[in-house]
Amino acid sequence: MKLRKLLLIISPLLFVAFGFYLKAQDSGEDILIQAITQNLANQHYDPVVIDDDFSLKAHALYLKNLDPNKRLFLRKDIAQLNKYQNEIDDETLNGSYEFFDLSVNLVVKSLEMTEAFFNEILSKPFDFDLEEEVEFGDETNYVETEEELKDRWRKYLKYNVLTRLHSDIKAQETKADSGFTPLSIDSLERRARNGVLKTHKDWYKRLNRLDRKERLSVYVNSLTAVYDPHTNYYPPKDKENFDIQMSGRLEGIGAQLQEKDGYIKVTRIVPGGPASLQGELKENDLILKVKQEGEEAVEIIDWKIDEAVKLIRGKKGTVVTLTVRKPDGKEK
Repeated sequence: MKLRKLLLIISPLLFVAFGFYLKAQDSGEDILIQAITQNLANQHYDPVVIDDDFSLKAHALYLKNLDPNKRLFLRKDIAQLNKYQNEIDDETLNGSYEFFDLSVNLVVKSLEMTEAFFNEILSKPFDFDLEEEVEFGDETNYVETEEELKDRWRKYLKYNVLTRLHSDIKAQETKADSGFTPLSIDSLERRARNGVLKTHKDWYKRLNRLDRKERLSVYVNSLTAVYDPHTNYYPPKDKENFDIQMSGRLEGIGAQLQEKDGYIKVTRIVPGGPASLQGELKENDLILKVKQEGEEAVEIIDWKIDEAVKLIRGKKGTVVTLTVRKPDGKEK
């Protein structure tokens, strides 16, 4: 077992960040959490007490990480998970995973159910003449029944399709004077719907491929986040990515990115970086696709920003091709 500590100093404030990596992970899961909390208790600049207050905070963080938009769990699922609100501290100290195991079972079950939802919902056009509202954010409540959850998915998917359809219509309008033959609204709607379907199929494919270690890292990081946002546990794959970032063996494009309304948006071009020297990528561009040299282009709409960044970065000197939508609707 090997624990590594990373000290980051950011002036004028001081943050102490710990990066944990369990080398013999296959045989050490039973002592993983105990080892991390013990190390944090001894070396963290502001250690917390592992008690019921810790348990409540870790529980809330974990549920938010699992289902931030409340489109997976029903109230009955949350009721089962809430039974452990005051138990996570005891499980942490004992190295047990009863709460985590229950959460994984519920997530797997819900993924199967909701995957059937979006496949069915996106099989036919939406009624955009019907005025509806869709809720996002922390204030959204969990729903009671599968029917209510399916309807929440329907509104969410309708919003996604409408957003794409609107963007495609605006993009088409910019080509009106160039001899371009526009597609019908029905054709654009079908294309937008198929695009949303493909995005969600790809997303669920990634979720269903997660193994126990990857799911466990989400849980463990919810525990370490109670200490501070800069304390993280790295499973072997993420530890490798972290080492690559710190060693500089892979480079980015020299742009600050933000996840907004299902798109990866460029918020700043770093002076002197690859994007700045190349000159075509600009602030407020939306990145639609990423193509690494010698590979197929991958659509990244509705991707999380960390997954998109992994795809964009590459070895120094290699070429990455981005398909972007400019603020005027044109794609390049």
